[in-house]
Amino acid sequence: MKLTLSALMVVLVGWLSPAQGVSSASAPRTLRSDDSQSLRAASPAPAAVAAPSPATVLNKAYKKIRLPEGCNNDSSYDLVIHFHGVPERVISSFEQSKLHAVLVVMNLGAGSGRYENTFAQAGSLGHLLDAIDSVVTENCGKQTRGRVALSSWSAGYGATYRILSHAEDAALVDAVMLADGLHAGFEPNDRRLVNSAQMEPFTKFAQRAAKDEAVMIITHSSIAPPKYASTTQTAAHLVEQLSAKTDHRGAAGPRDMQQISAASMGSFSVRGFAGNGPDAHCDHLYALNELVFAPLQAKWQ
Repeated sequence: MKLTLSALMVVLVGWLSPAQGVSSASAPRTLRSDDSQSLRAASPAPAAVAAPSPATVLNKAYKKIRLPEGCNNDSSYDLVIHFHGVPERVISSFEQSKLHAVLVVMNLGAGSGRYENTFAQAGSLGHLLDAIDSVVTENCGKQTRGRVALSSWSAGYGATYRILSHAEDAALVDAVMLADGLHAGFEPNDRRLVNSAQMEPFTKFAQRAAKDEAVMIITHSSIAPPKYASTTQTAAHLVEQLSAKTDHRGAAGPRDMQQISAASMGSFSVRGFAGNGPDAHCDHLYALNELVFAPLQAKWQ
């Protein structure tokens, strides 16, 4: 059976309504500039920088940071930040992709609201990037940050939503990958239409990708939640906004997934898959390499 117990726990909490927030008692703190200090405190401080072998994974309060092999030989580094999902599974998929980049896996708990709250303030991504810069410097030597990609599965899209909502943060992002997790509400007067205002940050980034100014990769299952727009509907909304064409021919996907649709324009792409249950949803986590990381590698190489 594909679905593990840990994955089932993650997917069930990830299906909460995108509009659902969290109480102040349980909400994680918003990232601040002094977060770099806490990150550094948890990192070793060797007298001389040595190359990780084969890769170093640093454990933080709610994140894991994977530094690539031989990172101290680099003058710059690319960065992939992934929101939500079993860290070991995400790291394994990332390593299969052969992306030479720093990977940060963040898990903030149940529901998209926790991710949204953490990045609610403008500049939150910038503070996180500064903290990551400090960790890279201490473990790999002084480097210039290169391209930045935001990746998410399920509820993790809430972080990307808030980040792209702030112009100063969105300008720092070069790629967005959403694995079966882009949700939105409906228009107040027509529950058949996806709320265009809530989709605007994603629409603007999709337009950048369509012009090859960025990369945007979206996958979705065929799950239909009862109270808010499905990942199928939100993907279709973006395709419509770009006036792209959808190919409905079937194709084989990873993990015996059945692809039922595809659309692309420039460096924007969408792949839709059959399946309307927990197994289908978790397939997008277990196939992150084939679905999002490998396509990013093809664009970034």
